[in-house]
Amino acid sequence: MSQSGQIDVCLVAYNLGGSYLELGAVVFDVDHRPIAGGAFDLVERTITGISGQDKLLGRFRPEGLDAGEYSVQFSLNDPELGSIYSSTVPITVLN
Repeated sequence: MSQSGQIDVCLVAYNLGGSYLELGAVVFDVDHRPIAGGAFDLVERTITGISGQDKLLGRFRPEGLDAGEYSVQFSLNDPELGSIYSSTVPITVLN
């Protein structure tokens, strides 16, 4: 991805109900240390029609990240259930 670009991220979650959800993203450097940078916003939450399944569309922008290899941990916090779910993916930021 370019430094001025963005990527759409689809998260599929189960049994969330109608609760308020908090989405987040943490960027890690190649040594797996958390670093500042990147922005992640919820774009849309869709009830799929499949019992208990929701689809969340988010948008990640590499704001403040130099060109290089990173990993991003996307997280979903359900305060009502007291649960946090996460998934980590590698990304490459280009000049």
